[in-house]
Amino acid sequence: MEQRNNTGRLPASLIARLVGSQFSDLEIRSLSHLATGWSHDVWRCGGTLLRFPLHHNESGIPHNEALLRHLRQHLGVQLPECTHEGSATDEYRFNFAGYRWIQGDSLLQAKISKRDFAALLGPLATLLRTLHQTSPSIPKRFSVATTDRGDELQLRTQSAQKRASELKVTRYAELAFEAAKAMNPAPEPCQASDYRLVHGDLHAGQLLIDSGPRIVALIDWDDVRLGDPAYDLQLVYSFGEPASRGQFWDIYGSCSRKRQARHLALSYGLAFLARACQEGDSELAASAALQLRNALVP
Repeated sequence: MEQRNNTGRLPASLIARLVGSQFSDLEIRSLSHLATGWSHDVWRCGGTLLRFPLHHNESGIPHNEALLRHLRQHLGVQLPECTHEGSATDEYRFNFAGYRWIQGDSLLQAKISKRDFAALLGPLATLLRTLHQTSPSIPKRFSVATTDRGDELQLRTQSAQKRASELKVTRYAELAFEAAKAMNPAPEPCQASDYRLVHGDLHAGQLLIDSGPRIVALIDWDDVRLGDPAYDLQLVYSFGEPASRGQFWDIYGSCSRKRQARHLALSYGLAFLARACQEGDSELAASAALQLRNALVP
């Protein structure tokens, strides 16, 4: 059975055995650890990015490759392309996968100015408008799930109270309290008639940019579904300067889910902030705090 350290990271020796025994074309001497997220441990091996699920309910082998092949023709950015599929073993219980490496920095990691981010809002609006305007026949053709829960926004409000309580002993206590307060009461859930094809987990770590800066890729499509577009639009509130949001909406068009998008931006920001403080990551904490301050402005 796999053993993890206190950050959830899988041992390098285990990763080397899995890769060496199942992917003979990869050179295990080039293995390097990239990140440990909530759901996956992520490694690089040469030109391949490897994702290892950390929980039994997380996807190992991608289920949406056919859909992504279709979307690559329309979205104008790179999307994940699965190149390797690994199977569970006696010492590691989950299937896992490798993807073609995409060069770029996540929006969460990149050091860009407010002016540069404002310049990204137009391309981001075009990208999300194209995704959300996908013909209803496409999700049906590729058997895309509809998984939005009617009580999800309410549950996030309850979770915000808990995270604010956890953060009360940190320097961000007041900010966390204000964010949790702004999330109560929860906004109305999305009606099925307003569902769109959504990425479903679009935070700053999922957008890759180059030095331009230009958006070069949208990654991690595990939660793609027919659902509430607010889950994608929350990024406008968390990373968009309040004064520049109009640039986004001018291109994206009318939207009835702005309040819900702001609610989710606050939820994501609190989650990032709580994790950063727990792990002692001051840089991530500062980034999450900035997201919350942006989202607190309606």
